[in-house]
Amino acid sequence: VYGGLPGSIHDSRVFRKSQIGQDLINGVARFPADCLLIGDSGYSSRLPILVPSRNPHNEEGAHFNNIHSSTRYANFLQN
Repeated sequence: VYGGLPGSIHDSRVFRKSQIGQDLINGVARFPADCLLIGDSGYSSRLPILVPSRNPHNEEGAHFNNIHSSTRYANFLQN
């Protein structure tokens, strides 16, 4: 897939510059209530993307990061 930007550009910047990224940021597009877009810690928490906690301060935060990470790995492994 060609996103129109060099491969050295971080995924989060490509997302912000994409049409769907702009639509989500501006509230023009929304995911269904039971859907989430998951990203790594390189994405800003200001974007409509569920990102891991940078410094979990408790067991809940660490557990969230563990679950978040496992869903991302499952996504990467799909064919």
